[in-house]
Amino acid sequence: MKNLSLFFISIVFSVVVLAQQGGERGYSYLQIATNARSAAMGGQLISHQGSINQIADNPALLDSGKQNISFNYANYIADINGGSVFFHPHQKLKKYAFSMQYFNYGNFLETDESGNITGEFSAGDYSLAAYRVIKFRENLTFGVSSNMLFSFYPQSFNMGLGVSAGAYYTKPEKEFSAGLVIKNVGLQIINQAEVNNKLPFEVQLGLSKQLDKAPFRISLLAHNLQTWDLSYPNPDEITIDPFTGEEIKQWFSLDKLMRHFSGGVEFFPAKSFVMRFSYNHQRRREMSLNQKSGFAGFGVGAGIRFNKFTLDYGITGYHIAGALHMFSINTKI
Repeated sequence: MKNLSLFFISIVFSVVVLAQQGGERGYSYLQIATNARSAAMGGQLISHQGSINQIADNPALLDSGKQNISFNYANYIADINGGSVFFHPHQKLKKYAFSMQYFNYGNFLETDESGNITGEFSAGDYSLAAYRVIKFRENLTFGVSSNMLFSFYPQSFNMGLGVSAGAYYTKPEKEFSAGLVIKNVGLQIINQAEVNNKLPFEVQLGLSKQLDKAPFRISLLAHNLQTWDLSYPNPDEITIDPFTGEEIKQWFSLDKLMRHFSGGVEFFPAKSFVMRFSYNHQRRREMSLNQKSGFAGFGVGAGIRFNKFTLDYGITGYHIAGALHMFSINTKI
């Protein structure tokens, strides 16, 4: 337990250091939902167990008593495809789990300066991860994960290492649970592209509550807590001081606050069937067009369980041009 405490202290120290550094971030595929349930619940779900897939959102959600292998497929925007596999060996390594994730961006034509086609190339991102869970008390669990990250792009190869740490608290008699995660603390090991891409570091806090005597569970996620202002400058919304000619910057607004929150509802009218609905305000604001917002920011999905299998489908709206479709199969072997 002493070693775990020291680990969390080092993670918190990294939070302070990284939060003060600016610059672009890479490995953005780590922020995309890895499974259908998370996709339907706004992108990530860190505060409730349900399948082995949830350890990608919060490593403390590993549950050794349930389905221990999952296959996930993602159909993303512009024919981008991805997938992941999660595996949890019950007996010998019941406190550990492993996963593999990939995103394939398809084939592209390679041309010279005159536009003549000289060939084609492909690009992809891959991640191999290991998870470790430690039960501190009956209702409190800690978890850590380590990710080896690989990016294959034309004439370049990048490799990185990321570490995430999470905590999970549950109060069964109240049908309440909560999660806290510090994600993607790490660095690049190999950088042939000579671009300093930082990992998408993030701090998240989530709450889940099932309503009394009602088939509903509400989950709320507060994300990117390490950064207050998540908005981008909009020329149409800039206010200029008539006396100084400088831009008037508003530190606080309801929109800036709401960009940190997403929420979802799970409705289970039957023991073997569940429906999901969600809303992500930041995604809605960033991906909507002024003339037409479409489905951006919303998510829906459903799941059905039969025999030893659970099938889930989730869709997350990104833009009127496309959405993320996720399919998941969970079982026990």
